[in-house]
Amino acid sequence: FLYCYNFVVLDFVRPYLVEDVGFSIADTGLIYSAGTFGVTLGAIVWAAIIARIGRYASILGIASAIGLLAALQAASDVLAVWVGARALIAAALGGYYV
Repeated sequence: FLYCYNFVVLDFVRPYLVEDVGFSIADTGLIYSAGTFGVTLGAIVWAAIIARIGRYASILGIASAIGLLAALQAASDVLAVWVGARALIAAALGGYYV
C-alpha cells in the first residue's frame, strides 16, 4: 500500500513541480525512475539489515527515514534533492516488502 501511494502521489504533485517549482516533464520522469531504482535496491539491502537487527528496529529506521526524507523533499526546489530523496524514500519502502 505505502509504495503504491508513494508512486501515485507524484502524479498529483507533478503539476506543482512543473508550474511552480520549474521542473520539466523530463525532470519528473527522472524522479519516477529514481523511485523505481531505489525500491529495487532497497529490498535487497533491507533484507540483510532486517536479518541482522530485526524487524522492530528496522521498521523504526524505515519510518524515520521516510518521514525525514519526505520533509526534506517537500522543502526543496532543487532537482538533485528531489531525485536523491525519492530514491532513498523508495529504498526505505523496499524494506516494507521484506
